[in-house]
Amino acid sequence: MLNLQEMINYRLLRGVSQNEVAKNCELSQPMIVMLEKGERDITAFNHREYCNGVNKAYQLKKERMKNAPEKVVKVEEPKEPPLQKVVRKKPTAKKKKTENEVK
Repeated sequence: MLNLQEMINYRLLRGVSQNEVAKNCELSQPMIVMLEKGERDITAFNHREYCNGVNKAYQLKKERMKNAPEKVVKVEEPKEPPLQKVVRKKPTAKKKKTENEVK
């Protein structure tokens, strides 16, 4: 029989939630929480139902993944070149022409 920490690890290694376990066994979700917190003793019945629930939930999860459609590959559209930053030059003050420059 698995101890408390082993039961939790057993469920987590299979990637199954407490709710999924509860749906696949004779234990309620609050009861599973109490078992995992150590608030309830692990009886032979609770242990058997918990393990059966984890196994059934894991099998259902595997079947869903197996029957899931293949991953859709998104075709990327050709990327447009990035826009160039437009730099505006600040207008400079016009110099007044001196008399020497005019001649």
